[in-house]
Amino acid sequence: WIEQFGKENSYLYSVYFVNAETGWASGDYFDDELDYGLILKTLDGGETWLEQNSGTATDPEIWSVAELFDIHFTDAETGWAVGLYLDDELDYGLILHTTNGGQSWSEQFHGESYEYDVLSRVFFTDDRHGWAVGFFSDGLTEGGLILNTTDGGDTWYHQTTNSDLRGVFFVDAHTGWVTGEAIYFYQENDTGIDGYDEKPEWFVLNQNFPNPFNPSTNISYTLAQTVNVTLEVFDPLGRLVATLVQERQPSGSYMVLFDASELPSGIYTYRLTAGGEVLTRNMALMK
Repeated sequence: WIEQFGKENSYLYSVYFVNAETGWASGDYFDDELDYGLILKTLDGGETWLEQNSGTATDPEIWSVAELFDIHFTDAETGWAVGLYLDDELDYGLILHTTNGGQSWSEQFHGESYEYDVLSRVFFTDDRHGWAVGFFSDGLTEGGLILNTTDGGDTWYHQTTNSDLRGVFFVDAHTGWVTGEAIYFYQENDTGIDGYDEKPEWFVLNQNFPNPFNPSTNISYTLAQTVNVTLEVFDPLGRLVATLVQERQPSGSYMVLFDASELPSGIYTYRLTAGGEVLTRNMALMK
């Protein structure tokens, strides 16, 4: 092995080449004033590397950290990098996108806000279908996070698993795997996300957001096939206080608003029943 590049105060986590000459590496640069996501590009097989502006370096007077744990391109122009960003107010999984080979990078937002989330890997089968995986915590629950897009990252759909996720690979837009403490297999029109050493989950009930909340919150879930769906909310004594959904729904992702304006503070339970299977989560109403 021959060392091709070294940059003081930096760490590189990932590398991706679209051919023998053109490739990128991503990671983290840090010094006494800055800590930002580092992206390097080569056009000669790594003999020379040039730094690209990831757009994550902020004013030195503002404390912030950005790290890019993975980078992936579908061709010489179109690519994504993922990682984390945090400062005194924010802490979220970072997604960057380029359509000009990395000359400029723009941020894409996955549309969900957790207490914290980190994206560790990203993979695209073409310029529209992609996945990013990592882990999250919302203060009450934590686990693995799967993001899926079918429009190049303009919108992202969410799924969660019981364990952190660190790897993702798809052979096409319909069949793939994610890995962490378990291996999960996905095949469209099959049973959704299957964990080889965990109970298979063919539907997903996400943690509500915001949580705690006052007076309203969003509850989202994903169905892998058409089923009869009931979404109910119970108070701390186990009494039914709201039926949010009671109908037959096709496969897809859904979000429902729960308004608790007339309810007292407490820990409430929401229950999703789909095709005879039941999944529950708790949420905190704080007034």
